[in-house]
Amino acid sequence: MKRIISSLVLVALTFAAFSQRRPVIRPQDESKKKTEFKHAIFRANYLVQNRLIQFLEESNEMITFDSEYLKVNAKDLYYENSMDYNDDDAISFWIKDKYLVSDERKIKLLDAPLNISRKWKTAIIEQDVLEEMLKPINDKYTFSVKKNTIYAVSPPSKNGSNQNIYKFEFDKNHRILSQNLGRIEYKDSLYWTTSNYEYKGKHLYKDVFKKCNDIRCVRGYELETKIYNKRQVIKNTKQTYSRKDNEFIKEEITDYFYSKRTLDSTVTKSFNIVNESPQLSKTKICKYKKGKISTIKEVWLKRQSFRDQKSFIENKYDKKGRLIASEYKGWDNNDDVAEIRIEEFEYHENKYVYRYKQNLKKKNGKEKLPLQYELTYIFY
Repeated sequence: MKRIISSLVLVALTFAAFSQRRPVIRPQDESKKKTEFKHAIFRANYLVQNRLIQFLEESNEMITFDSEYLKVNAKDLYYENSMDYNDDDAISFWIKDKYLVSDERKIKLLDAPLNISRKWKTAIIEQDVLEEMLKPINDKYTFSVKKNTIYAVSPPSKNGSNQNIYKFEFDKNHRILSQNLGRIEYKDSLYWTTSNYEYKGKHLYKDVFKKCNDIRCVRGYELETKIYNKRQVIKNTKQTYSRKDNEFIKEEITDYFYSKRTLDSTVTKSFNIVNESPQLSKTKICKYKKGKISTIKEVWLKRQSFRDQKSFIENKYDKKGRLIASEYKGWDNNDDVAEIRIEEFEYHENKYVYRYKQNLKKKNGKEKLPLQYELTYIFY
């Protein structure tokens, strides 16, 4: 009997000891197990830069122009255990010179490389030509002026064969006629981007922009033509030509409608060119209030696999006319709601705050984890 009791005690003690050593398995917290917050999204598609530009174009009045650095932070609003995204670097030259420089300072930027009249310099700024001049100015290109044309040439390459070249041509009244960027090859200037301007009387009538995929423009290009009526654009046509034989493959036409000289709406139609015949693929209607987009309605005519079949965006502005919220709703091929989100914009002294909040996201009818984050820009 004692032997049986001893055996039972030994088994009990052994089981108790094993139970203490065995780890206790508990359900893992959702915020630790999975997340949609990925650092890669802030490096892809220029997300951080594009949102910054959007803020600066809305309003830069609270940003100190003497700021030299920009601190960026992004944090997850949905999963509390996600790591933050951080970046801290000098403000790029072109952003600073375009958005954080006074007009007087802009004119001084032209003084060093260019010996031209103040009237001509003022015209360059008023026509937004300075933005194209910023890179050659900052990169210490050599400038020269021949009559009404300004050239900027980069230092020679190591083998001395290739140099980049900018060309800005004006009329006698200092109105821009063309802008060109290209390369000098064997003393010939080849331009892969060109902008040409036509005037009727005192006003701009046509603006044609061409961007090639290669220096000789034989591997496809994009062509954008804007037509104006008394300084107001009334039509914008974008065409795409393929890398194979420069075949015409896509076209996007936007018509602008005004009420008492104030922009009321735009209608954009997108076409795929099939057998030289245009086939409508998408329509987009933008409504405006006080020069700002109030709503955007987009509808695809062909079945979509990787984007919403149709969508509707409503924008909200503060008393200063600054965008503060953008609400999005999208529908899939079955006319079911596929995504609901809101973007929020805050303007502070030397600081911008952007929030992206998905309340619903579906793919192939199945709900995905929501993406919600806050992106903060601090100037100093």
